[in-house]
Amino acid sequence: MENNETVKTIIPYDLIAANKYDSNEEPLSKVIGHAAQKEILKSVIEWFKKADEYKEKGVDIPKGILMYGDPGNGKSLLMKEAIKFAEAPTLVFKGEIENISEGLEETFKKAKEIGHCVIVIDELDLLIDRDNKATRILQDNLDGVDSPADFLVLCATNNMWLIPDALKRCGRLEKILRIPAPNGEEATMLLKKIFKDLNVDLPSDLVDEEVGLALDGVACASIKSIANEVVLKHGFSNITSDMIYESIFSVTNKIKDSVPADNYQHAVHEAGHALVASSSKFFKIGRLTINNNGGYLSVVDDDRSFWTHEKMMADIQISCAGLIAEKVIFKTGCDGCDEDMQRVYKTAARAINRVGFMSCSKTLPEVEPYKYIRNETEERRSRNEKEIERLIKVCERKVTRFLKKNKKALIALADELFQRKNLKSFEVAHIIACNVRGGKYENC
Repeated sequence: MENNETVKTIIPYDLIAANKYDSNEEPLSKVIGHAAQKEILKSVIEWFKKADEYKEKGVDIPKGILMYGDPGNGKSLLMKEAIKFAEAPTLVFKGEIENISEGLEETFKKAKEIGHCVIVIDELDLLIDRDNKATRILQDNLDGVDSPADFLVLCATNNMWLIPDALKRCGRLEKILRIPAPNGEEATMLLKKIFKDLNVDLPSDLVDEEVGLALDGVACASIKSIANEVVLKHGFSNITSDMIYESIFSVTNKIKDSVPADNYQHAVHEAGHALVASSSKFFKIGRLTINNNGGYLSVVDDDRSFWTHEKMMADIQISCAGLIAEKVIFKTGCDGCDEDMQRVYKTAARAINRVGFMSCSKTLPEVEPYKYIRNETEERRSRNEKEIERLIKVCERKVTRFLKKNKKALIALADELFQRKNLKSFEVAHIIACNVRGGKYENC
């Protein structure tokens, strides 16, 4: 007896029909921030819409866009809004299929049948890592020498360094857009928009600048979680500023354990960082917190310009201030300072070896593995190591003098942090002002 089994064909893409874009709506307006990136994206899509016109005149439009950045910062939302604005059929590649290369071939084959469409490929780095043929297939189809099709490929990745250079050249994924975490202003706008969409009225005493300092560099997905937590805990009405800040600290502080009684040294450590950072003209305090795993100081780059020698020195001083604060109060430090110390050394080494702040003649070339560099000598590197050590010692002495001079403010800040676990930017400033003679103190 013959067994006729039906073989189920797995379609490697989801096909989304073209929709008419609302002409009254500003393109990509649902995405907060990323103004420069949105402008590039809009331009490419507008060219894509007129692909036939440009082709008749012999002009090639970009065929591929690659968005990269940390997870949760809006890459998926940007792609979703771009699809709507493109007003074309869209093929969304299913990355979970078993045979990646075969699936990509099928997807591009369908795109060529449609003729004018968008192809979306998310987590491109994972696809390439799973199937080494994927890069070649993408290259061949993006080059499209024999294809009359006008398709636009939108790709996203969390790990830009895993994407081969061959895919990033002109004619392939030539428009590369970094999607960073929002700055303070953008984060505040996003938080307000989310609350507005939830029909939640914000308290009148919520200060945008303070919220921005607390949220600077926080991922878009985390900001959504902050708003959700506020509503889940407190409902949709009578929301206060304290409720919002409570959720900001709760979401951004990944360690949820209670702080043990012997954690005062952590408070002193973070207070040292904050006190020195507050004295700098280059940085502002975002949020200050301690938890069962240590603590965290969010510092906002208020200057946002080139890193001068003075700015790098300030960064070194802030980084080493935690350990020095422990020594000022307890006469000894504790473990857990390794990240701070690595940052201290790396910043000082960059100033000497790479940037040439001490002398152009002292800069060293990047050392590539297994390559001998002629002007790299043991004597020269040893000399630079001494310069690095001297630079760090200068910063250590400055910070030690500064913290001893402002010991009252250091203890007051540590006490308050130990009691409350979380401090806002203006609270840090207020505590320092109340415990420094005249409410002011010189830069470290």
